[in-house]
Amino acid sequence: MRAGRFGFSERVGQSSVNHLPRQPLYMTKGSADLAEAQRELPMHTEVIVLPMLFAMVAFIVGVMFSTIRRYKIAKLQAGLQTKLLEKFGSGQELLAYVQSDAGKGFLESLATEQRTTPYGRILGAAQASVILVLLGLALLFLRSRVAGAEDGFLVFGTIILSLGAGFALAAALSYFLSKSFGLLGESLGGRA
Repeated sequence: MRAGRFGFSERVGQSSVNHLPRQPLYMTKGSADLAEAQRELPMHTEVIVLPMLFAMVAFIVGVMFSTIRRYKIAKLQAGLQTKLLEKFGSGQELLAYVQSDAGKGFLESLATEQRTTPYGRILGAAQASVILVLLGLALLFLRSRVAGAEDGFLVFGTIILSLGAGFALAAALSYFLSKSFGLLGESLGGRA
């Protein structure tokens, strides 16, 4: 032993601070089992990371292909419209064509993005809802089946299930609002 800085004796290599015991202070029913289970079952992060990585790559590839498709459609429409406009020799011929039924259809096709009917938007939200609800339920089901990844499956399953419920609510709300505004009757008449 040697004398410390303030006259207290210290052992060489050890401090005089009290150390907390390695075991919990209060033992509750199952806490020993829980501590042992946590030591035995490490969390398998690949169970969570790999599907999320796959989903991210699939989303990025989907966005890329959608962008390429829109670009090619816009380029094709622009080329076709340019060739059609070059056929008219004067402004009078162009004005007569634009006032005809075929000309009106041509002007409507100038928009790159076609308008979707309320049915398409409602059906898209309903499809997304079904897919997300089923995926969320599957993740919550896997929570009890994969040891060590319970928390990850619970968090992602709950988030995805909530998104699915939100899409279902949005689809129902869109349906009732479209019906009250009279948009569904017009779309049905135009489709027949």
